[in-house]
Amino acid sequence: MPAKAGIQWTKKIPACAGMTEQFRDNLECAYARTRLSHHVRHARESGHLAAAREKTGFESSCTQASPWAGSSSTATKEATIIPPTPSGFERSAVAGSTLEDLDGAALEAFVRKRAPSFAERLGVERVATTLGLLTVVGGHAVPTTAGLLLFGELPQLARPEWGLVALRFSGSRISDEVAERLELEGPLAKLLEGAMSFVKGNSHCASANTPEELNTSEYPLEAIREALINALIHRDYRLTGRVALRIFDHRLEIWSPGGAIAPMDLQQAMNRGGTSFARNPILVATARGLGLVEQIGRGLPLIGRLVAESSGRQPNLRSSNSDFLLQLPSRLGPLPTTGPGN
Repeated sequence: MPAKAGIQWTKKIPACAGMTEQFRDNLECAYARTRLSHHVRHARESGHLAAAREKTGFESSCTQASPWAGSSSTATKEATIIPPTPSGFERSAVAGSTLEDLDGAALEAFVRKRAPSFAERLGVERVATTLGLLTVVGGHAVPTTAGLLLFGELPQLARPEWGLVALRFSGSRISDEVAERLELEGPLAKLLEGAMSFVKGNSHCASANTPEELNTSEYPLEAIREALINALIHRDYRLTGRVALRIFDHRLEIWSPGGAIAPMDLQQAMNRGGTSFARNPILVATARGLGLVEQIGRGLPLIGRLVAESSGRQPNLRSSNSDFLLQLPSRLGPLPTTGPGN
């Protein structure tokens, strides 16, 4: 297929205040991916996909660097034209936010613990910028996405979709009456704390067969905590949906925007673990320093083991390009035959 005149495969993104060179490179690559996807679809319809690849030379510059490249899965191949989260996104400024929106004492304590000698020599603000928690816009330090999420007093003032909604349904379907609803806001640690309190207040204690089982929760709380922190840390913060905690009569669901960032067999990941792909590496690293996560690839196996020990059943997982859902069965009843979210 002859090269189409006038096609602009790349676009130089002008630099602006607060934009790192790598973030600009990511924007340019995302633009190229978007342009390519349109012409690849046209080439497929015309039966000239190979010619299109040869003419663009795109695979050699961008696609080979993709974690999805080389897979034989149809769904995985389609995922290669969907740009991943730019590595500079977490370091980008949040419009309208200032240092006054942060818990300054908590941020300083973390920086001094994380890099004490550097904080003493260079100053807390400089080190926080290096860590991706602050950035400089117009000569002034301001919070980044990661910094506001972890140390912001109320990040949802700037980005309301960064909250969490907790729901208790009177039944087994999402169309059933909502018995209780809680809108949670605050930094990630506060969202986690509020969600765990909601679970404890809206689940039951299982009947005790032995003295050791007294006050046993309907759901294994350690598994729920692991699932919630995974949803909050690994969600796609570019999407406008909120993390949702949904409790039904015989199951609990945790839904988050953004699917798995690399193709994987979810059942295998549940059984074996050992892999840890971070969509938000700065969030993960900082949360690890705060003691919220381990990042050793055992989250799903831990959830699977705890749920199996509690209910005798395995969790259900579903991942797509746009969302991730984890469904935990109650130890007080059978897993419903309807699908997740029904």
